[in-house]
Amino acid sequence: MLEQHSSDAGTDATGVGAHAAALRAVLDVPRAVRSGVDIGSVLSTIARAVSEALGFQTVVMNVYRPEWDDFYVAAVHGSESVRAVLLGSVYDCDTWKALLQPRFQRAGAYFIPNKAFDWTQSPGARFVPEGEPIVEGPVGWHPEDELFVPLERSDGQIVGIMSFGDPVDGLRPPDEKLALAVALAAHAALAIETKEEHARLERHQKGLEELLHVSSQLPQTISIGAMLTTVCTAIRDALDFDKVLIQLVDETTSSLRPVAAAGWEEGDDVLAARLELHSISRLFDPQFEIAGCYLVPGSEAERRTGNSQLVYESTSNGKGPYGWNHHWLLVPLFDPGGAVRGLIWADEPRNRLLPSENVLQALRIFGNHAMGALAVATQLTETKFLPITMRSRGY
Repeated sequence: MLEQHSSDAGTDATGVGAHAAALRAVLDVPRAVRSGVDIGSVLSTIARAVSEALGFQTVVMNVYRPEWDDFYVAAVHGSESVRAVLLGSVYDCDTWKALLQPRFQRAGAYFIPNKAFDWTQSPGARFVPEGEPIVEGPVGWHPEDELFVPLERSDGQIVGIMSFGDPVDGLRPPDEKLALAVALAAHAALAIETKEEHARLERHQKGLEELLHVSSQLPQTISIGAMLTTVCTAIRDALDFDKVLIQLVDETTSSLRPVAAAGWEEGDDVLAARLELHSISRLFDPQFEIAGCYLVPGSEAERRTGNSQLVYESTSNGKGPYGWNHHWLLVPLFDPGGAVRGLIWADEPRNRLLPSENVLQALRIFGNHAMGALAVATQLTETKFLPITMRSRGY
């Protein structure tokens, strides 16, 4: 009886300790987010906190990369051997779809017992600890067991997956522990979402600052080329497109000629190429219009305009539904009468992603500034020309 009593007391103490560790883990996550450190450090903090709270010696953080449509192991809490195998590994979405099946779901988590899945059919790195189970029988954790918990954003999109291994007690987790793992995963997902939102806000703030800078600089700039170059540079720096080009319509030929650029090498063929306005205008289709910009898949753009209009192909491409893939992004510059006066082209997004609507709204605003620059330059030209005309007429 004494032995049994001692065991019960230990269980109670362990339960209290587990709940205290879980509480500390929940508190550690927002602290890490508020600290301003990079996302990798935040994920490492989460992995450590979850390990302490749930009693798993190994916790792995897989983060979804929308630009590649895959999952990347960004943080590993565990032994050097497991870190050496898993850290930096990449898994495609199909690999995870095969694992996150309803038949493996328990209490919001996914537990795959030993021999329940053919791992030879799953590509990617996998770490299996050496040795036999610590606890024999169906309640004992087997080295081949796997436990995963998806990290879901507030809109339900999976932003990551936490995986667990090497439980300290050698036991397969009961539903109560799985529920706790799911709760901690929700905090981890919120941390990732918060970091992403913070990055978006920083980009937005940067864009506003560049807009204000452009607004203050344009009245001080005389030539059309200098004004539009200022706009190109601002778009590159604020919206993270490595290459930006502005073309204006040549009224004598109705062709589009380059007049300003940012991110191109001097002498590049693009800076001398002329496009046909009537061909490019075929891209101004409402199905491609977002916030006054036109984002057209590369294959569709080539089909509509012909190979003669293809003067550059993107190199900063991603993959999957969110990846930039040779897209054409253009902003028409309209005069007060609604005629196309020119175009802004933006290419090579640094994050390899399709631009969000907020980015396209900002790009449209920069386009409006470009038209404002043209109007200012035209007024200055007319003002300079007026006294000469009046003198020639004897006024």
